Amino acid sequence: MASIENRSHHQVSVKHCDDLTKTFVHNAKKKAEAYCQSLSA
Repeated sequence: MASIENRSHHQVSVKHCDDLTKTFVHNAKKKAEAYCQSLSA
């Protein structure tokens, strides 16, 4: 049986700072969240 999974990338972006935009693979949500936290620190 086939299954449908959401395999979209997680993207972290900063307004007016395109060089800080980063994308993460679909199974690296914790890494994306850690990157977001590092930006706000």
